[in-house]
Parts: sequence; C-alpha cells; structure tokens
Amino acid sequence: MSKLFRFITSKTFLINVIIAIIAFFIFLWLIVFGLNRFTKHGEYIHVPNLTSVTIADAQDMLEDADLSYQVIDSAVFNVLYPPFAVIDQFPRANAEVKSGRVIKLTINPGKPRKIELPNVVEKTTRRAIHYLESKGLKSGELIYVPDIARDRVLGLRVGDEEVEPGAMLEPGTVVDLIVGKGLSNERIRVPYLKFLTLEEAQMKLSLASLNMGVVFFDEEVEDSSSAVIYKQAPRATKVPKLKLGSDVDLWLTNDHTKIENDSLLFVIPSDTLGIDTTLIFADPQE
Repeated sequence: MSKLFRFITSKTFLINVIIAIIAFFIFLWLIVFGLNRFTKHGEYIHVPNLTSVTIADAQDMLEDADLSYQVIDSAVFNVLYPPFAVIDQFPRANAEVKSGRVIKLTINPGKPRKIELPNVVEKTTRRAIHYLESKGLKSGELIYVPDIARDRVLGLRVGDEEVEPGAMLEPGTVVDLIVGKGLSNERIRVPYLKFLTLEEAQMKLSLASLNMGVVFFDEEVEDSSSAVIYKQAPRATKVPKLKLGSDVDLWLTNDHTKIENDSLLFVIPSDTLGIDTTLIFADPQE
C-alpha cells in the first residue's frame, strides 16, 4: 500500500497525468476542428430565387452556388409559368443552407395534360356544371331543346361539334350543355347579379338555367377580373319571367358608386356568419 502511495505522489506519475490531460485536450481540439472544417460550421449559402427560371438556368445557378438539386414533376400545368420552368422550390429563396444541400424543384410540365370529359349526360344541369368545374373544365352555354327530360343534360358540345364523354380535352375547355327544357313554356325568375364579378355571374346564371348575353365594360376598367356588375338586362325579378336558356346582358365597372343597391329580398343563413342573425335587403317593385 505504501508503494502505491509513493508511486501516486511521485514526480513521474504527476508528469504522466499532466501529459495525459494535455493529450486529451489536444485530441478533443482536433476532433472539434475537424468537424468544423468538415461541416463548414458557421458558413451558409443563401438559396437563389429560382421561380420562373427554366430548369437549365436553375441548374447553372445552383452549381455556381455549390448546391445540388432534385427535380419534382408537377402533374398540373400552371399557365402563369413557362413550360419547364420552376414553379416552386424547397428550401425557399434566401434560406440559409450549407454547401451541397439538395434543393427540391417543382417543374411546370411542358404542356397542359388533357382531362377526360366526364359523363354528365342524364345528370341535372346543376350537378353537371359542378362536376365539369371540379374536373378543371368550364361550363359554357346552355342549349335548351324540347324534351320530356326537363333540366337534364342530353348532350355535350365543344365549339360547333358535339363530343362524347371520355374525350380528352385541354384544361379550361368550355363545354356547352344541351339540356332538355320539358314540353311546357315554363318561365323562370331572373337572379340578382349586381356586385358580382363576371365569373360569379356566369356561374349563377348557369345554375338558374340562363345564359350570359352581351357583356359591356366601362372604359376605365383595366382588370376585367376585378370588375363588378352594376347593371343587368332584364332586371332581377321575384316572379318567373324568362324562358329557359334566355340571355341576360351585363354591364361591369370598377366604380362601386355606380351600383344602385336595389337587390331582391334574400337571407344569409346564420350558420355562414357564425351568429344567430340574418341580413335582409330591399325588394324591387317588379
């Protein structure tokens, strides 16, 4: 026991302990230094903005920034971007990343992928319109023909040609519906269209079994998508007036002061507002 104590307290043991401690810290420093060099600690690269850039140009920009990339094809053609252009990226532009980071790029297809025309024959007009819109197509004119099947789709037409369900169409293609109007001279009410955009009015007219007639824009209108209706002919009515498939002409403006609020009586369901109340508007004398 005395020999062990003398060895522990000896100068040789103390020198060895000091050397071991120094070696440990040197080894630890080398590990930290090596990791920092390997991971480039504190060194970041700002991801370039690649939106709307072609995939070839994006590849050059990422290589110059010492970054890698992975291409993800988009299934839906975006008309706001050129073919084969970047429409999305991850990480986002200006994000700080390490060199060699893989940037995932969503690429616009070369051209719109065609949509199969769904079979809406024998369905009601309302269901057919919603079904076409949900598939990326546009409902167009309602062509009413005498038939016992009132308000049922009898056929489909694109331009001047009738088309069959299953036809492959470009996204956004306008499909006209050939609809039965029954065997009577039934009249329908004219809906109130003021304050609506052109797209909203077209949908409301279609669901009311009417067509959009002539459209007039004020001269100062620059963005037709934001213009709203301030006049319609015929006026909205609360009694049946027009035949199925009749036209309604529309006037649009960006000047809301031109819109006279003469709306028909209508009620907004309380559940859409989240409160137990309704909104009631004036009723024109017609």
